Amino acid sequence: MAVVAVLVTVVAGLVGFVFACWFVYRILSRAIRWCMSSQSVVPPASHAPCTSTDQLASSLVLSPPSAPSVNGTNTAPHSYTVRGTSSDNAHALQALLKSVSAPHDVKRALLKEVLASIEAGKSDVREGVVIQHLAGTGWAWPECDEWEHEFKKRGRWPSTWRSLGLDEAMPAEPASVDDAMKGLTATEMTDWLWTYAPGLTPRPKKPEEVEQACRTYLTWEQIRREALARYQNSLLNFRKNQDEARCRLLAHTLGMTICTYQSCVDMQRMQKVGVWLFETRPGSEEDPIEQDFAARFNRGELQGQLPPFFPGDRCNLVHHRNG
Repeated sequence: MAVVAVLVTVVAGLVGFVFACWFVYRILSRAIRWCMSSQSVVPPASHAPCTSTDQLASSLVLSPPSAPSVNGTNTAPHSYTVRGTSSDNAHALQALLKSVSAPHDVKRALLKEVLASIEAGKSDVREGVVIQHLAGTGWAWPECDEWEHEFKKRGRWPSTWRSLGLDEAMPAEPASVDDAMKGLTATEMTDWLWTYAPGLTPRPKKPEEVEQACRTYLTWEQIRREALARYQNSLLNFRKNQDEARCRLLAHTLGMTICTYQSCVDMQRMQKVGVWLFETRPGSEEDPIEQDFAARFNRGELQGQLPPFFPGDRCNLVHHRNG
C-alpha cells in the first residue's frame, strides 16, 4: 500500500508540473504576440484583408488599394486590386457586382458563396449558385443590356451569347392567322377544332387537313383567343429562359474575372525575375468579336482595361519572356 501511495503522489506531482508548464507557456506566448502586434503597422481599415467570407460578404463597399503597373502602365481597371488574396478577389467581384441591380442581401449572399468557393480552391463560379440567388428576383444587369443593344445593332453576337440563346428575339404577338398558326402542332389544332367546331364531320386526320379546317371553320377571333393564350405562355417561358441564361452569363463573367486577377498575380511574380511581355488571346479563334478585342488590347488601344471586356468574354491573359 505504501508503494501505491508513493506512485500516486509521484503521478499527481507530474500532472501538476505539466499543467503549470502549460499555463506558463500560454501566458508567455500571449505576451510575445502582444509585443509583436504593438510594433507592427496596422493598415487602414479599407485596406485590411478580411479573414472570413462572413466579413467579406458583410461589406460590399470597400476602398480598394491602388492597382499594380506593368512597364509603367496601369494594368487593372478602375476600382480593382490584384494582390492575390481572398480580399482582393472580393474587390474584383464587388466591382463587377456593382453593375448588377438586386437586393443588397441577395448580392451579399451570392458574394459570400462565391468567395467560399474561391477559398476552397475553385476558380470557376457554378451557374447553379447564381441561378439560385438571382433567378426570379427581378434582378437587372444594365451593363449587359447595353452590350445586348450594341450586339443587336451590329447584327453580330459573341459565341457565348449564342450558345446561351441570348441572341434569340422575343416572341411577337400574333397579328394574323398566319402568325397564329405558325409553329402549331396537329394536336393543338385538333384541340381547337374540338372546342369551336365539335360537330364537324368527317374529322380531318392529316396535319395539312387539320390546318385547313381551322382556317375554314374557325373565326379570327376564336383563333386569336387561342393564339394569345399560347403567346402568353411562350412569352413567360422565354423570359424565364432568358433570366436563367443571364445568370449563367454572369457566372461565366465572374469566373473569368477571377482568372484574370489570378493571372495578374502571376504577372507580378514573373516581373520580379525578369522582363516579361503580356498579351491577351481570344477564348476561341472562331469568335471574331473576341479576336477583335484581343487584337485591340495587344495594340495598346484598351488602356486601363482587362478581360473580360464584355459579359461572356473568354479572352485570357498570357505572358512570355521578352526576347
